[in-house]
Amino acid sequence: MITIISGTNRKDSVTGQVSAYLLSLLKEKGLDSQLLPLEGLKGDLLHDEMYAEKGQSQQIKNLQDKYITEASKLIIISPEYNGSYPGILKLFIDAISVRNYASNFKNKKIALVGVSSGWAGNFRGMDHLAEILAHQGAVCLPKRMALPNIGENFDKEGIKNEKLKSRLVEFIDTFDAF
Repeated sequence: MITIISGTNRKDSVTGQVSAYLLSLLKEKGLDSQLLPLEGLKGDLLHDEMYAEKGQSQQIKNLQDKYITEASKLIIISPEYNGSYPGILKLFIDAISVRNYASNFKNKKIALVGVSSGWAGNFRGMDHLAEILAHQGAVCLPKRMALPNIGENFDKEGIKNEKLKSRLVEFIDTFDAF
């Protein structure tokens, strides 16, 4: 099972659209996959007991069990927020780290996709995220997928740029073989 994590809680985000598009590419290739959109996270996530297993919210336990623990591979799609990745993604990673720590990321293969309105495609954010995942024992695909100038290259119907579309298909094939 491959889980795609849409790494923002912004409603109707381009990141969410890209995540849904990648999910459709995985399914077209016959790969067992699912999507975890962080926009559905509820307010009980952040509280003073969140770093104790007994204080972990039921919502986080359910998401962790279904989307993280059961996955053999992850694709994390992260928009650029302030030169890095969104705080909600870090909060989610922190929240699931208190229960079954080793089964979350250790030895799991992870691909990173960066989304930005600028020219760099969130390379810096993907570097930050890769460091945190490596600390937890994940094995990140060395090739990262940057989606720059996202407004010019993507809309609700999908990729508008054929070269970028072929790069995404190649990226999925590389990750599948990883």
